[in-house]
Amino acid sequence: MPFDRNAYPAAITMKHVRPVPALPSLIALGALLACSVSAQAETSPYYIGASQSFTSDSNVRRAATGNESSDVISATGLRAGLDQPLGRQRLFANLSVDSNRYNKTSELNHTSYAVGAGLDWETVERLSGKLSLDSRQSLYRDTSQVLVRRSLVRSDTAGFEARLGTVTLWSFDAGLSAGRVRYSDDIYRASNLSQHTFSAGARYQPSPDWNVRLGVRRTDGKYPDATVQDDFSRNDFDVTTRLQLSGASVVDARLSRTSEKHSIATKTDVNGFTGSLGWTWQASGKSSLGVVLSRDSSVGSYDTTAVASASDANTTLTNSLAVRGTWQATAKIRLNATLGYAQRTLDGNLIATGARITDAKDSFRRAGLSLDYALLRNVDLGCALNWEERSVQEQITQTYAYNAKTFGCFGQIYLR
Repeated sequence: MPFDRNAYPAAITMKHVRPVPALPSLIALGALLACSVSAQAETSPYYIGASQSFTSDSNVRRAATGNESSDVISATGLRAGLDQPLGRQRLFANLSVDSNRYNKTSELNHTSYAVGAGLDWETVERLSGKLSLDSRQSLYRDTSQVLVRRSLVRSDTAGFEARLGTVTLWSFDAGLSAGRVRYSDDIYRASNLSQHTFSAGARYQPSPDWNVRLGVRRTDGKYPDATVQDDFSRNDFDVTTRLQLSGASVVDARLSRTSEKHSIATKTDVNGFTGSLGWTWQASGKSSLGVVLSRDSSVGSYDTTAVASASDANTTLTNSLAVRGTWQATAKIRLNATLGYAQRTLDGNLIATGARITDAKDSFRRAGLSLDYALLRNVDLGCALNWEERSVQEQITQTYAYNAKTFGCFGQIYLR
């Protein structure tokens, strides 16, 4: 897996790592890029770079407590991107590809990627919007069972947004998006998901410090490869607001009346309120704190990017809390700390198997600490320590208890 300084997976010695064939070429590329930095008098709209990380995972298969096995993962990556203004428009694209190699569990070796492109557009009469395309692939971790073989999950999305009005008293927006999630292993084929969403809303902003938006969303989706297809539809009426309490404090809130209905897995139907509450505090020029409370279901959930996600098909509702703090210790050093808690309500009608089992709940806790060091203008280094734990109230089929710790370090270099 690519190194993620914000991930919540462990800490094992890294002295037994096998040599990485791609590393010498990465070092050579780094030397070439470093020599080229001085030649870049101005920031280019293009960038290309390379990265290398090593991550030690105490429970690489996310096995139940007492059955853990550790490993070290090497991720060698390529980065590229574009951010090009075109008059009133802006064209952007990014590419991230990682070759992930496991020291012991080589059957999990895989290539992960994230590629995206889009256009921020603007016309006369305050009409603007965004067109975006995105594709991602990664190793899928089935949260209901131990990872015993490799399965990749790929998500593809496309979206279009249009807005009328910007700093006016009233503004209006509408959007369309389509997405799909596909699994490489036949055992998860029944969880393949296709969905599309339409949204529209009106925003009222009487002052720069406060605005409120009323909106509607309609999501339709299906599991096309399930033995018995479970189609679903979801309607949301949203009230969102942003309040600037002070120059350093902002509150964002959303309350949605949600109605979600499934043709087969009716236990996953939702009829009630979902929403979120977030607070961001810029304590000083060097430190900030963010807190987010959220309640939502797994499919058709609120997402500003309106894309499909590879969430568990049998999750009915998730209540979560996330806290993140950042301290810019110096111009080159930044410390990040994260805490998270989530409680899931799981449905017994598992789409993937068709089995009927007892409904259940589980709880998830995680914490992380990372350090980023800007060695040079185009060279970044960093390390992260993360911990995660899941607990269950009783022995059930859909989920189980486990814990894991990860520790990793990375380096990346760019030519801009």
